[in-house]
Amino acid sequence: MSRDDLDPDVPLATLSELLRPGATLALTQGSNGGIAMAGGPGGPTEMRRWPGIPPATIVDPTGAGDVFLAALLAARVEPRLIGRRLGPQLDLLLAAAAASLVIEAPGLLGVPSRDAVRRRIADALPSRPTAPA
Repeated sequence: MSRDDLDPDVPLATLSELLRPGATLALTQGSNGGIAMAGGPGGPTEMRRWPGIPPATIVDPTGAGDVFLAALLAARVEPRLIGRRLGPQLDLLLAAAAASLVIEAPGLLGVPSRDAVRRRIADALPSRPTAPA
């Protein structure tokens, strides 16, 4: 769900109490990233933030949340679709990358390829220093 779907005064702990044990709620905040939380009756058991990945341009934001959720589900349920199993933080980054790409073109023309998502993730990750020669 998007943070825009909620009253700003709704505490995150209240949302996590609505989750069954083992469930995850991804609370998106557009180009500001988001928060994934697992929870249950006692409140949040785990909270992870993912960074926002701004699009190059905004053409059509319709469906960005759906693409985010589809990419997150694919990364968790069938990781070989994206090449390998990703850790919990990278699956959220993959979903954010796919969502940032989909809004750069109208309608289904914005649905990104795996290669486009991989490039967007590589561009979003901080570069690693290379070892001296």
